[in-house]
Amino acid sequence: MKKAGILGLIITIIVLVPVGLGFNWYYSNYGTKTYYTQITTKGERKTGKDDSGKPYVYYHYSQPGYSDNGVKKELTFDSV
Repeated sequence: MKKAGILGLIITIIVLVPVGLGFNWYYSNYGTKTYYTQITTKGERKTGKDDSGKPYVYYHYSQPGYSDNGVKKELTFDSV
């Protein structure tokens, strides 16, 4: 009976550790807070190339954003 309990504990640990790590990875990549901003400047014009080598233009912005609670955060993003 003792061996079955130890085996059950080991199997539980083997299952729960990857699930916990997966949840942590998912939350760190997709679990975000929503911030709102209004684009009032033209942004910094930049150029890049797509996978086929064709050039394109995009704009880089760095400006304040606000959460639902009014908490201010500096946001940096690109717009194609």
